[in-house]
Amino acid sequence: SPTVLSVAASLASFAYAVTKSEVVELTDDSYLDFLKNNNVTLVEFFAPWCGHCKELEPEYKKAAGKLVEHGIRLANIDCVKNDKVCSENGISGYPTLKIFKDGDVVEYAGPRDAEGIVKQVMPAVTQLKPNDVESFAKNDDVAIFGVFPAGSKEAAAFNKVAESLRNDHSFASIEPGVYMIKKFDEGFATFKEEVTEEALKKWVNAESMPLMAELTPENFSKYVATNLPMAYLFYEKEEMRKEYGPLVETVMKKYKGKLSAVYIDGEKYHEHAKALALPVKWPGFVIHDMENDLKYPFSGKLSSDELGAFVEKYANNKLEPSYRSEDIPEKDTEPVKTIVYKNWEKIVMDEKKDVLLELYAPWCGACKNLVPVYNSLAESYAAHSDKVVIAKMDATANDIPKSANIKLTKFPTIILFKAGAKKEQVPFEQSGRTVKDFAEFIAKHGGNKVVIAAKEPKAAADEGDKEEL
Repeated sequence: SPTVLSVAASLASFAYAVTKSEVVELTDDSYLDFLKNNNVTLVEFFAPWCGHCKELEPEYKKAAGKLVEHGIRLANIDCVKNDKVCSENGISGYPTLKIFKDGDVVEYAGPRDAEGIVKQVMPAVTQLKPNDVESFAKNDDVAIFGVFPAGSKEAAAFNKVAESLRNDHSFASIEPGVYMIKKFDEGFATFKEEVTEEALKKWVNAESMPLMAELTPENFSKYVATNLPMAYLFYEKEEMRKEYGPLVETVMKKYKGKLSAVYIDGEKYHEHAKALALPVKWPGFVIHDMENDLKYPFSGKLSSDELGAFVEKYANNKLEPSYRSEDIPEKDTEPVKTIVYKNWEKIVMDEKKDVLLELYAPWCGACKNLVPVYNSLAESYAAHSDKVVIAKMDATANDIPKSANIKLTKFPTIILFKAGAKKEQVPFEQSGRTVKDFAEFIAKHGGNKVVIAAKEPKAAADEGDKEEL
Protein backbone atom coordinates (compact mmCIF):
# COMPACT_ATOMS: atom_id res chain seq x y z
CA SER A 1 0.00 0.00 0.00
CA PRO A 2 1.12 3.65 -0.37
CA THR A 3 1.50 3.93 3.41
CA VAL A 4 3.75 0.88 3.61
CA LEU A 5 5.87 2.13 0.71
CA SER A 6 6.24 5.53 2.39
CA VAL A 7 7.38 3.96 5.65
CA ALA A 8 9.84 1.71 3.80
CA ALA A 9 11.30 4.69 1.94
CA SER A 10 11.69 6.63 5.19
CA LEU A 11 13.48 3.71 6.85
CA ALA A 12 15.83 3.39 3.88
CA SER A 13 16.63 7.09 4.04
CA PHE A 14 17.25 6.88 7.80
CA ALA A 15 19.61 3.92 7.39
CA TYR A 16 21.50 5.80 4.67
CA ALA A 17 21.87 8.93 6.79
CA VAL A 18 23.24 6.93 9.71
CA THR A 19 25.88 4.98 7.76
CA LYS A 20 26.89 7.94 5.58
CA SER A 21 28.48 5.49 3.18
CA GLU A 22 25.79 3.49 1.43
CA VAL A 23 24.09 4.52 -1.80
CA VAL A 24 20.28 4.59 -1.81
CA GLU A 25 19.05 1.61 -3.85
CA LEU A 26 16.00 2.62 -5.88
CA THR A 27 13.27 0.54 -7.51
CA ASP A 28 10.52 1.21 -10.02
CA ASP A 29 8.23 1.90 -7.03
CA SER A 30 10.50 4.18 -4.97
CA TYR A 31 12.16 6.13 -7.81
CA LEU A 32 9.68 9.03 -8.16
CA ASP A 33 9.25 9.52 -4.41
CA PHE A 34 13.01 9.73 -4.00
CA LEU A 35 13.30 12.43 -6.69
CA LYS A 36 10.44 14.42 -5.15
CA ASN A 37 12.20 14.42 -1.78
CA ASN A 38 15.67 15.29 -3.12
CA ASN A 39 16.08 18.51 -5.09
CA VAL A 40 19.65 17.59 -6.02
CA THR A 41 20.86 14.04 -6.57
CA LEU A 42 22.95 11.82 -8.82
CA VAL A 43 21.46 8.50 -9.93
CA GLU A 44 23.49 5.62 -11.37
CA PHE A 45 21.64 3.33 -13.78
CA PHE A 46 23.54 0.03 -13.76
CA ALA A 47 23.47 -3.69 -14.52
CA PRO A 48 24.92 -6.27 -12.08
CA TRP A 49 27.05 -7.87 -14.82
CA CYS A 50 28.63 -4.58 -15.96
CA GLY A 51 32.39 -4.42 -15.35
CA HIS A 52 32.56 -0.62 -15.50
CA CYS A 53 29.76 -0.43 -12.93
CA LYS A 54 31.77 -2.61 -10.55
CA GLU A 55 34.83 -0.38 -11.04
CA LEU A 56 32.74 2.70 -10.25
CA GLU A 57 31.10 1.26 -7.11
CA PRO A 58 33.79 2.04 -4.46
CA GLU A 59 34.30 5.62 -5.70
CA TYR A 60 30.55 6.15 -5.92
CA LYS A 61 30.14 4.99 -2.30
CA LYS A 62 32.93 7.30 -1.12
CA ALA A 63 31.26 10.22 -2.88
CA ALA A 64 27.92 9.32 -1.30
CA GLY A 65 29.51 9.39 2.16
CA LYS A 66 30.95 12.86 1.58
CA LEU A 67 27.84 14.34 -0.02
CA VAL A 68 25.42 13.18 2.66
CA GLU A 69 27.20 15.58 5.02
CA HIS A 70 25.92 18.37 2.77
CA GLY A 71 22.40 16.96 2.66
CA ILE A 72 22.84 15.45 -0.81
CA ARG A 73 22.10 11.77 -1.42
CA LEU A 74 23.35 9.55 -4.21
CA ALA A 75 21.29 6.66 -5.53
CA ASN A 76 21.44 3.80 -7.98
CA ILE A 77 18.94 1.57 -9.73
CA ASP A 78 19.39 -1.96 -11.09
CA CYS A 79 18.09 -1.82 -14.66
CA VAL A 80 17.82 -5.60 -14.89
CA LYS A 81 15.27 -5.67 -12.06
CA ASN A 82 13.70 -2.27 -12.76
CA ASP A 83 13.35 -1.98 -16.51
CA LYS A 84 10.36 0.39 -16.34
CA VAL A 85 12.28 3.37 -14.95
CA CYS A 86 15.36 2.62 -17.05
CA SER A 87 13.28 2.43 -20.20
CA GLU A 88 11.56 5.73 -19.41
CA ASN A 89 15.00 7.34 -18.99
CA GLY A 90 16.23 5.98 -22.33
CA ILE A 91 19.09 4.01 -20.78
CA SER A 92 21.06 2.13 -23.44
CA GLY A 93 24.47 1.64 -21.81
CA TYR A 94 25.94 1.05 -18.37
CA PRO A 95 26.74 2.74 -16.18
CA THR A 96 24.69 5.82 -17.09
CA LEU A 97 24.69 8.59 -14.51
CA LYS A 98 22.20 11.45 -14.43
CA ILE A 99 22.12 14.58 -12.29
CA PHE A 100 18.66 15.68 -11.14
CA LYS A 101 18.59 19.29 -9.99
CA ASP A 102 15.45 21.28 -9.21
CA GLY A 103 13.36 19.38 -11.75
CA ASP A 104 16.01 19.46 -14.48
CA VAL A 105 17.97 16.39 -15.57
CA VAL A 106 21.30 16.21 -17.41
CA GLU A 107 23.52 13.25 -18.21
CA TYR A 108 26.63 13.22 -16.03
CA ALA A 109 29.85 13.44 -18.07
CA GLY A 110 32.33 14.35 -15.35
CA PRO A 111 35.12 12.48 -13.54
CA ARG A 112 34.36 9.06 -12.04
CA ASP A 113 36.47 9.28 -8.91
CA ALA A 114 34.97 10.26 -5.55
CA GLU A 115 36.49 13.74 -5.45
CA GLY A 116 35.41 14.51 -9.00
CA ILE A 117 31.86 13.26 -8.41
CA VAL A 118 31.53 15.38 -5.27
CA LYS A 119 32.75 18.48 -7.11
CA GLN A 120 30.28 17.93 -9.96
CA VAL A 121 27.23 17.28 -7.78
CA MET A 122 27.86 20.12 -5.33
CA PRO A 123 26.79 23.57 -6.53
CA ALA A 124 29.30 25.02 -9.00
CA VAL A 125 29.36 28.20 -6.91
CA THR A 126 29.90 27.86 -3.16
CA GLN A 127 28.07 30.48 -1.09
CA LEU A 128 30.57 31.94 1.39
CA LYS A 129 30.67 34.35 4.25
CA PRO A 130 33.52 36.87 3.92
CA ASN A 131 35.48 35.24 6.76
CA ASP A 132 35.45 31.91 4.88
CA VAL A 133 37.30 33.29 1.87
CA GLU A 134 40.84 32.54 3.06
CA SER A 135 40.17 28.91 4.02
CA PHE A 136 38.25 28.30 0.77
CA ALA A 137 41.11 29.74 -1.29
CA LYS A 138 43.61 27.29 0.24
CA ASN A 139 41.80 24.30 -1.29
CA ASP A 140 42.86 25.05 -4.88
CA ASP A 141 45.66 26.76 -6.82
CA VAL A 142 43.08 29.12 -8.30
CA ALA A 143 39.89 30.33 -6.61
CA ILE A 144 37.44 32.77 -8.21
CA PHE A 145 35.06 34.84 -6.09
CA GLY A 146 31.94 36.54 -7.39
CA VAL A 147 30.20 39.31 -5.47
CA PHE A 148 26.69 40.01 -6.81
CA PRO A 149 23.17 40.64 -5.57
CA ALA A 150 21.27 37.33 -5.53
CA GLY A 151 19.17 36.72 -8.64
CA SER A 152 20.93 39.38 -10.72
CA LYS A 153 21.97 38.92 -14.36
CA GLU A 154 25.59 39.20 -13.20
CA ALA A 155 25.09 36.27 -10.83
CA ALA A 156 23.52 34.24 -13.65
CA ALA A 157 26.53 34.88 -15.91
CA PHE A 158 28.92 33.93 -13.09
CA ASN A 159 27.01 30.69 -12.45
CA LYS A 160 27.16 29.73 -16.14
CA VAL A 161 30.92 30.27 -16.25
CA ALA A 162 31.33 28.27 -13.04
CA GLU A 163 29.36 25.38 -14.51
CA SER A 164 31.51 25.32 -17.66
CA LEU A 165 34.85 25.63 -15.80
CA ARG A 166 34.05 23.72 -12.60
CA ASN A 167 36.56 20.95 -13.46
CA ASP A 168 39.41 23.48 -13.68
CA HIS A 169 38.80 25.94 -10.86
CA SER A 170 36.88 26.59 -7.64
CA PHE A 171 34.16 29.27 -7.66
CA ALA A 172 32.52 30.98 -4.70
CA SER A 173 30.10 33.83 -4.18
CA ILE A 174 30.16 36.49 -1.48
CA GLU A 175 28.62 39.92 -1.26
CA PRO A 176 28.72 42.46 -4.28
CA GLY A 177 32.82 42.41 -7.78
CA VAL A 178 34.73 39.39 -8.77
CA TYR A 179 38.05 38.53 -7.15
CA MET A 180 40.63 35.84 -7.80
CA ILE A 181 43.01 34.51 -5.17
CA LYS A 182 45.89 32.47 -6.58
CA LYS A 183 49.11 30.88 -5.35
CA PHE A 184 51.39 32.60 -7.85
CA ASP A 185 52.29 36.07 -9.16
CA GLU A 186 50.69 38.81 -7.04
CA GLY A 187 48.24 36.34 -5.46
CA PHE A 188 45.08 38.39 -6.07
CA ALA A 189 43.19 39.75 -9.09
CA THR A 190 40.10 41.90 -9.46
CA PHE A 191 37.69 41.82 -12.40
CA LYS A 192 37.08 45.43 -13.46
CA GLU A 193 34.98 45.18 -16.63
CA GLU A 194 31.24 45.05 -17.11
CA VAL A 195 30.15 41.59 -16.00
CA THR A 196 29.06 39.45 -18.94
CA GLU A 197 29.50 35.73 -19.44
CA GLU A 198 31.94 36.25 -22.32
CA ALA A 199 34.09 38.92 -20.64
CA LEU A 200 34.21 37.06 -17.35
CA LYS A 201 35.20 33.75 -18.91
CA LYS A 202 37.99 35.49 -20.82
CA TRP A 203 39.25 37.11 -17.61
CA VAL A 204 39.22 33.85 -15.65
CA ASN A 205 41.11 32.02 -18.39
CA ALA A 206 43.71 34.80 -18.64
CA GLU A 207 44.25 35.56 -14.94
CA SER A 208 44.38 31.89 -13.93
CA MET A 209 47.65 31.56 -15.88
CA PRO A 210 50.97 32.73 -14.35
CA LEU A 211 52.69 35.84 -15.70
CA MET A 212 55.15 33.48 -17.44
CA ALA A 213 55.39 29.70 -17.34
CA GLU A 214 57.06 26.94 -19.32
CA LEU A 215 54.95 26.02 -22.35
CA THR A 216 54.23 22.28 -22.49
CA PRO A 217 51.91 20.01 -24.49
CA GLU A 218 49.83 19.71 -21.31
CA ASN A 219 49.16 23.44 -20.76
CA PHE A 220 49.11 24.63 -24.38
CA SER A 221 45.32 24.19 -24.68
CA LYS A 222 44.80 26.38 -21.61
CA TYR A 223 46.73 29.20 -23.25
CA VAL A 224 44.70 28.77 -26.44
CA ALA A 225 41.51 29.01 -24.37
CA THR A 226 42.49 32.50 -23.17
CA ASN A 227 42.05 33.85 -26.74
CA LEU A 228 45.01 36.12 -26.04
CA PRO A 229 48.04 36.67 -28.27
CA MET A 230 51.03 34.61 -27.10
CA ALA A 231 54.51 36.03 -26.46
CA TYR A 232 57.26 33.38 -26.60
CA LEU A 233 60.75 33.54 -25.14
CA PHE A 234 62.75 30.81 -26.88
CA TYR A 235 65.84 29.85 -24.90
CA GLU A 236 68.72 27.39 -25.04
CA LYS A 237 69.62 25.69 -21.75
CA GLU A 238 68.51 26.72 -18.26
CA GLU A 239 71.28 29.32 -17.87
CA MET A 240 69.85 31.36 -20.76
CA ARG A 241 66.34 31.07 -19.33
CA LYS A 242 67.53 32.46 -16.00
CA GLU A 243 69.51 35.25 -17.68
CA TYR A 244 66.72 36.63 -19.87
CA GLY A 245 63.61 35.47 -18.02
CA PRO A 246 63.45 38.26 -15.40
CA LEU A 247 63.93 40.90 -18.11
CA VAL A 248 61.06 39.54 -20.21
CA GLU A 249 58.80 39.07 -17.17
CA THR A 250 59.35 42.71 -16.17
CA VAL A 251 58.33 43.89 -19.65
CA MET A 252 55.32 41.56 -19.87
CA LYS A 253 53.91 42.43 -16.43
CA LYS A 254 52.44 45.62 -17.89
CA TYR A 255 50.43 43.58 -20.42
CA LYS A 256 49.02 40.89 -18.10
CA GLY A 257 45.51 40.06 -19.27
CA LYS A 258 46.25 41.42 -22.75
CA LEU A 259 49.08 39.06 -23.73
CA SER A 260 50.03 35.60 -22.52
CA ALA A 261 53.77 35.05 -22.06
CA VAL A 262 55.64 31.74 -21.97
CA TYR A 263 59.07 30.16 -21.90
CA ILE A 264 59.79 27.54 -24.56
CA ASP A 265 62.80 25.28 -25.12
CA GLY A 266 64.30 26.35 -28.46
CA GLU A 267 66.35 23.18 -28.91
CA LYS A 268 63.32 20.97 -28.45
CA TYR A 269 60.79 23.11 -30.34
CA HIS A 270 62.88 24.77 -33.07
CA GLU A 271 60.33 23.75 -35.72
CA HIS A 272 57.69 25.76 -33.87
CA ALA A 273 60.02 28.76 -33.97
CA LYS A 274 60.26 28.38 -37.75
CA ALA A 275 56.47 28.22 -37.99
CA LEU A 276 56.36 31.54 -36.12
CA ALA A 277 58.72 33.19 -38.65
CA LEU A 278 61.50 33.31 -36.05
CA PRO A 279 65.15 32.61 -37.03
CA VAL A 280 66.53 29.51 -35.31
CA LYS A 281 68.95 31.28 -32.97
CA TRP A 282 68.53 31.83 -29.25
CA PRO A 283 67.37 33.69 -27.32
CA GLY A 284 64.43 34.57 -29.53
CA PHE A 285 61.22 36.48 -28.89
CA VAL A 286 58.04 36.48 -30.96
CA ILE A 287 54.38 37.44 -30.51
CA HIS A 288 51.76 35.24 -32.15
CA ASP A 289 48.20 36.47 -32.66
CA MET A 290 46.69 32.97 -32.72
CA GLU A 291 43.17 34.09 -33.58
CA ASN A 292 44.31 35.70 -36.84
CA ASP A 293 47.50 33.63 -37.23
CA LEU A 294 49.74 36.70 -37.43
CA LYS A 295 53.40 36.54 -36.34
CA TYR A 296 55.55 39.36 -34.98
CA PRO A 297 59.17 38.21 -34.51
CA PHE A 298 61.50 40.49 -32.54
CA SER A 299 64.81 41.19 -34.30
CA GLY A 300 66.42 43.72 -31.95
CA LYS A 301 68.65 43.39 -28.91
CA LEU A 302 66.92 41.58 -26.05
CA SER A 303 67.09 44.49 -23.59
CA SER A 304 64.41 46.10 -21.44
CA ASP A 305 64.32 49.23 -23.60
CA GLU A 306 64.20 47.58 -27.04
CA LEU A 307 61.86 44.76 -26.06
CA GLY A 308 59.63 47.15 -24.12
CA ALA A 309 59.32 49.44 -27.15
CA PHE A 310 58.57 46.46 -29.41
CA VAL A 311 55.77 45.10 -27.21
CA GLU A 312 54.31 48.58 -26.74
CA LYS A 313 54.17 49.05 -30.52
CA TYR A 314 52.37 45.72 -30.82
CA ALA A 315 49.88 46.68 -28.11
CA ASN A 316 49.17 49.94 -29.96
CA ASN A 317 48.73 48.20 -33.35
CA LYS A 318 51.84 49.85 -34.78
CA LEU A 319 53.69 46.68 -35.83
CA GLU A 320 53.49 44.99 -39.21
CA PRO A 321 53.28 41.17 -39.06
CA SER A 322 55.83 38.92 -40.75
CA TYR A 323 54.82 36.24 -43.20
CA ARG A 324 56.42 32.92 -44.04
CA SER A 325 57.02 32.32 -47.71
CA GLU A 326 59.18 30.00 -49.74
CA ASP A 327 60.94 31.52 -52.74
CA ILE A 328 58.96 31.87 -55.95
CA PRO A 329 60.10 29.09 -58.32
CA GLU A 330 62.45 30.50 -60.99
CA LYS A 331 60.96 28.27 -63.68
CA ASP A 332 57.61 26.74 -62.81
CA THR A 333 57.17 24.44 -65.81
CA GLU A 334 55.27 21.68 -63.98
CA PRO A 335 51.58 21.11 -64.83
CA VAL A 336 50.63 21.79 -61.19
CA LYS A 337 51.66 25.36 -60.37
CA THR A 338 53.49 26.03 -57.10
CA ILE A 339 51.98 28.74 -54.92
CA VAL A 340 53.93 30.49 -52.15
CA TYR A 341 52.88 33.45 -50.04
CA LYS A 342 54.79 35.85 -52.31
CA ASN A 343 52.95 34.86 -55.53
CA TRP A 344 49.50 34.21 -54.04
CA GLU A 345 48.01 37.50 -55.26
CA LYS A 346 49.46 37.16 -58.76
CA ILE A 347 48.24 33.60 -59.42
CA VAL A 348 45.44 32.65 -57.03
CA MET A 349 43.69 36.01 -57.22
CA ASP A 350 43.93 36.36 -61.03
CA GLU A 351 40.34 37.34 -61.87
CA LYS A 352 40.60 35.88 -65.39
CA LYS A 353 41.25 32.33 -64.24
CA ASP A 354 39.58 29.61 -62.20
CA VAL A 355 42.23 28.41 -59.72
CA LEU A 356 41.89 25.05 -57.96
CA LEU A 357 44.29 25.18 -55.00
CA GLU A 358 45.42 22.27 -52.83
CA LEU A 359 46.76 23.27 -49.40
CA TYR A 360 48.95 20.37 -48.32
CA ALA A 361 51.59 19.22 -45.82
CA PRO A 362 54.69 17.26 -46.92
CA TRP A 363 54.07 14.61 -44.25
CA CYS A 364 50.39 14.10 -45.14
CA GLY A 365 49.74 10.61 -46.52
CA ALA A 366 46.43 11.58 -48.12
CA CYS A 367 48.20 14.44 -49.93
CA LYS A 368 50.85 12.06 -51.29
CA ASN A 369 48.16 9.66 -52.50
CA LEU A 370 46.52 12.50 -54.42
CA VAL A 371 49.65 13.44 -56.43
CA PRO A 372 49.10 11.23 -59.54
CA VAL A 373 45.44 12.28 -59.87
CA TYR A 374 46.27 15.95 -59.33
CA ASN A 375 49.09 15.85 -61.91
CA SER A 376 46.79 14.18 -64.48
CA LEU A 377 44.14 16.79 -63.74
CA ALA A 378 46.62 19.60 -64.44
CA GLU A 379 47.76 17.93 -67.67
CA SER A 380 44.11 17.66 -68.76
CA TYR A 381 43.78 21.46 -68.53
CA ALA A 382 47.07 22.22 -70.35
CA ALA A 383 45.20 23.47 -73.42
CA HIS A 384 43.09 25.76 -71.21
CA SER A 385 45.87 27.28 -69.07
CA ASP A 386 44.56 30.76 -69.90
CA LYS A 387 41.30 29.93 -68.10
CA VAL A 388 42.05 27.22 -65.49
CA VAL A 389 45.03 26.79 -63.15
CA ILE A 390 45.63 23.69 -61.03
CA ALA A 391 47.88 24.69 -58.11
CA LYS A 392 49.26 23.56 -54.75
CA MET A 393 50.81 25.24 -51.71
CA ASP A 394 52.80 23.79 -48.81
CA ALA A 395 50.80 25.26 -45.93
CA THR A 396 53.49 24.28 -43.43
CA ALA A 397 56.08 26.53 -45.09
CA ASN A 398 53.89 29.41 -46.29
CA ASP A 399 51.35 31.61 -44.55
CA ILE A 400 47.92 31.98 -46.08
CA PRO A 401 47.08 35.67 -46.65
CA LYS A 402 44.73 36.97 -43.99
CA SER A 403 42.49 38.44 -46.71
CA ALA A 404 41.70 34.89 -47.88
CA ASN A 405 39.96 34.23 -44.55
CA ILE A 406 40.77 30.50 -44.63
CA LYS A 407 40.71 28.50 -41.39
CA LEU A 408 42.86 25.45 -42.11
CA THR A 409 41.61 22.39 -40.18
CA LYS A 410 42.75 19.43 -42.29
CA PHE A 411 45.09 18.27 -45.04
CA PRO A 412 44.56 18.31 -47.89
CA THR A 413 42.22 21.29 -48.09
CA ILE A 414 41.15 21.95 -51.70
CA ILE A 415 39.44 25.21 -52.70
CA LEU A 416 38.27 26.64 -56.03
CA PHE A 417 38.83 30.39 -56.49
CA LYS A 418 36.34 31.39 -59.19
CA ALA A 419 37.22 33.58 -62.15
CA GLY A 420 35.52 36.95 -61.79
CA ALA A 421 34.45 36.25 -58.20
CA LYS A 422 37.52 35.44 -56.09
CA LYS A 423 35.72 36.03 -52.80
CA GLU A 424 33.29 33.22 -53.64
CA GLN A 425 35.60 30.39 -52.57
CA VAL A 426 34.12 26.93 -53.19
CA PRO A 427 35.61 24.14 -51.03
CA PHE A 428 35.94 20.70 -52.64
CA GLU A 429 34.31 18.44 -50.04
CA GLN A 430 32.93 15.47 -52.00
CA SER A 431 34.24 11.97 -51.30
CA GLY A 432 35.38 11.08 -54.84
CA ARG A 433 38.82 12.34 -55.88
CA THR A 434 39.25 11.21 -59.47
CA VAL A 435 40.19 13.44 -62.40
CA LYS A 436 36.58 13.23 -63.53
CA ASP A 437 35.31 14.31 -60.09
CA PHE A 438 37.56 17.37 -60.06
CA ALA A 439 36.81 18.26 -63.70
CA GLU A 440 33.05 18.12 -63.11
CA PHE A 441 33.48 20.24 -59.97
CA ILE A 442 35.43 22.92 -61.89
CA ALA A 443 32.94 22.91 -64.79
CA LYS A 444 30.02 23.30 -62.39
CA HIS A 445 31.42 25.91 -60.01
CA GLY A 446 34.10 27.70 -62.05
CA GLY A 447 33.51 31.14 -63.50
CA ASN A 448 34.81 30.14 -66.95
CA LYS A 449 32.74 26.91 -67.15
CA VAL A 450 35.52 24.99 -68.91
CA VAL A 451 34.60 21.40 -69.82
CA ILE A 452 37.30 18.82 -70.58
CA ALA A 453 37.62 15.12 -71.31
CA ALA A 454 38.99 13.66 -68.08
CA LYS A 455 42.17 11.56 -68.33
CA GLU A 456 42.71 9.33 -65.31
CA PRO A 457 46.28 8.39 -64.29
CA LYS A 458 47.48 4.85 -64.92
CA ALA A 459 47.56 4.10 -61.20
CA ALA A 460 44.56 5.56 -59.38
CA ALA A 461 45.15 7.36 -56.12
CA ASP A 462 44.40 5.39 -53.00
CA GLU A 463 40.87 6.26 -51.87
CA GLY A 464 41.26 4.98 -48.32
CA ASP A 465 43.04 7.89 -46.65
CA LYS A 466 41.00 11.00 -47.39
CA GLU A 467 42.32 13.65 -45.02
CA GLU A 468 44.53 14.27 -42.03
CA LEU A 469 44.38 16.80 -39.25
